[in-house]
Amino acid sequence: MPTNSSGVLPNLITVPKQYAPLNADGLGLANLAAWHMQRIGNTGMLAAPPEGTSLLPLGSIPNPAATQRRVWLDEPPGSIPFDEQNTIPIPLTPGVDVPVLTMVVPQGYDGVIKWISNNVNHEVPPFDAGELIWKIIINGRPVRNFGNILQQKGTIAQGREISPIRVFSGDVVVYTVQTAGIIGFGETICSLTGYFYPSKGIS
Repeated sequence: MPTNSSGVLPNLITVPKQYAPLNADGLGLANLAAWHMQRIGNTGMLAAPPEGTSLLPLGSIPNPAATQRRVWLDEPPGSIPFDEQNTIPIPLTPGVDVPVLTMVVPQGYDGVIKWISNNVNHEVPPFDAGELIWKIIINGRPVRNFGNILQQKGTIAQGREISPIRVFSGDVVVYTVQTAGIIGFGETICSLTGYFYPSKGIS
């Protein structure tokens, strides 16, 4: 990061008039955070600019970059993959959410769900969209955009990639289904695929 002649970072912080001024420690921390955000931006990477090779010993690597990616984009070190799936028979009691698959996040780990699937197999007559409603529920609450799934998505052989769903230590994730229309006989299968990684608290 650039510093002035005295080795201090230039100030990027302006305190709005309606707020009390920051003390020296608060201003320093806020300014450091502002510089970090300016350098990292939306890339999720923190890396130093490349050094000129003319200043380096012969055969050395120019300024190896320290890179940190968001855990929901790339698996961090120590991650453990999961691929949970289960099947239940249909028809079901109309209007009642029935668990197809339940997954508990291990204590001491957080995780990311990156692929899902929900399908109807062996149904007679063939499935029509809206006859079943699938939901992904975490700790009793439907996940945004996944609380009213009316179409089949992916397969257990090739899950559908989704915007990552983050889960945290001890969370209970349930993939449910309910009958919403006239439906024949068969079974429904659901899957959740992703990875767990050692928890460092919510980030």
